[in-house]
Amino acid sequence: MTINEKQFTQEELPFLSSAVSVCAYAESGDTASGLETQLMRPVFYDIETTGLSAARSHVYLIGVLYFDGVLWQLRQWLAGSKEEEPEVLGAFSSLLHELSVLAITGSEAGRYVCIDFNGTTFDRPFLKKRFAACCMADPLEELPFLDLFRLFSPLKKLLSLSSFRQTDLEGCMMRLPRMYPDGRDCIRVLHSYEKSPAEGSLRVLLGHNEEDLSGLLAVTALYPLLELCKGRIGEKHDNSVSTCWKLTDAKSDGISVGFTLTCSRNIPAAIRLDGDEWSLHSLTEPSVLVFTVRLESGQLRQFYPNYKEYDYLPDEDTAVPKAISRFLDRSLKKPSTRDTCYTWFPCTEEFLEQPQEQLTYLRNAFLYYLS
Repeated sequence: MTINEKQFTQEELPFLSSAVSVCAYAESGDTASGLETQLMRPVFYDIETTGLSAARSHVYLIGVLYFDGVLWQLRQWLAGSKEEEPEVLGAFSSLLHELSVLAITGSEAGRYVCIDFNGTTFDRPFLKKRFAACCMADPLEELPFLDLFRLFSPLKKLLSLSSFRQTDLEGCMMRLPRMYPDGRDCIRVLHSYEKSPAEGSLRVLLGHNEEDLSGLLAVTALYPLLELCKGRIGEKHDNSVSTCWKLTDAKSDGISVGFTLTCSRNIPAAIRLDGDEWSLHSLTEPSVLVFTVRLESGQLRQFYPNYKEYDYLPDEDTAVPKAISRFLDRSLKKPSTRDTCYTWFPCTEEFLEQPQEQLTYLRNAFLYYLS
């Protein structure tokens, strides 16, 4: 088994704060106050396999990238043959066990979170079967985990992506192109390496895996966009901690109204979305977005996400709570849908001078338009 170890500073891999944010999300399911009570430590891992079936294939390489409190640590274990797979699995298991113990007994008590991409569907089930085949316990059961594929899936529309692979997310972040072949080509490189171990082949195999891991870390920088999709704007929302988005301006020309949003972090992706009645564009500044909505007779629609609690009145083009609509004739109403659960309100000068009212509007508007 070949072992490769590297260290990186926070300047070389400058995504610690976004990685910690997604760890907190894994712990609490929200923008967690867990950041205040518990130190979250990300553990990115990626596996390379000889095929898609755990019954007919094996793991030939596992890479882990984790933050030890000072530096990013990279660990890679490569099996030169199928017979070395148990050594690779054992080394991976030992590291995760060590991190679990450190999280409990270390000088800075915290919680390690395993982060992958599409691990729910592929990596974790594959590893579980391979550990079982080697008569070993699955170490991933010891740590909480987060699948970035599932976490970031709401961003597919916002980023105008036709497919949703890790490399698609990396591509919209304007990162430098990858240097090494993809996973399928790496299998051919592996076969060549098994027959004749060469430094060039080893560099390709380890390099591809390292790019996967650094890419996993990098895409966590898209986390603020997920906050936007979930309508988390402003200082407090639903008893959560302050979000990174703030409303900084609102103007109307009588035809449309534009809201300027500023993020406390740089957004590493260009945003340009155009709907029938709205648009969302990023400006030249990497942390500013402008959301523009067309007015209808000087009015805006206030959407409500809990549409099952409303009825829609077609003649009035408005939704009312069922607590009120139950007194109306059935012919005048029908159950609201996600698209018909709204009321109209005038976009007045008073509204444009009331940030809290604007935030209420924007939170529900983003939940509707961006999901």
